[in-house]
Amino acid sequence: GDARAADAEYRVVLDTLKTRAKSADDSTLVAHLWMRRARLAPSVEDAAPHYESALAVSQHLEPVERAEAVFQLTERQRPAYESVVLTQPLDESLARKKSGLETMLEGYKATIDAGVEPWHAAASLRLGESLVHLGDALQQSEPPPGLGDDDLIAYRAALAEQAHALEGRAVEAWSTGLRAARAAALEDAWRRDLETRLYPALLRRVPLRPAPHFVIVEPQQ
Repeated sequence: GDARAADAEYRVVLDTLKTRAKSADDSTLVAHLWMRRARLAPSVEDAAPHYESALAVSQHLEPVERAEAVFQLTERQRPAYESVVLTQPLDESLARKKSGLETMLEGYKATIDAGVEPWHAAASLRLGESLVHLGDALQQSEPPPGLGDDDLIAYRAALAEQAHALEGRAVEAWSTGLRAARAAALEDAWRRDLETRLYPALLRRVPLRPAPHFVIVEPQQ
């Protein structure tokens, strides 16, 4: 029940294994111990070196453990990506933000390609959230100075269109993730979060039905 004490014991075992000739069983044990140490870590930053060590012997990990390690290391990059504020000139700050996004998307897509739950659902959720975050950042960014009223309206409309397209890609990722989660009978927080993000987005994107040109009144009996 004491995470720090357990972590210390696992470290002792790992140090002991370093001093003797490796066998296949030892390598499998090493991989699993790095994963256990990662799960005991108090923060993502503390867990990251352990996940990296586990992936260094990834051939001895189960697919679900490899997916977990890749996903968690990708999660480590999210704060830096989200902290980039879009400022003018937009091209410069947007290039920095897109660079962080592309790095994250590689990790999330690799996790999705592994096709194991719950990490497939988790990566689908985060991939979509990362795209929506970029769209929101675009719309909240300050416009270039000196724009006239008409140009400002056109500028905002162009950003809104890009945000709408990014949300469309997010909806696709969430929908795919939710279908897979349902097929696997996954019932956990990742699936619930997918539903929480997907359903409102779908409602926003479904055009309202046009008002009828006339109303048919039921005749009196």
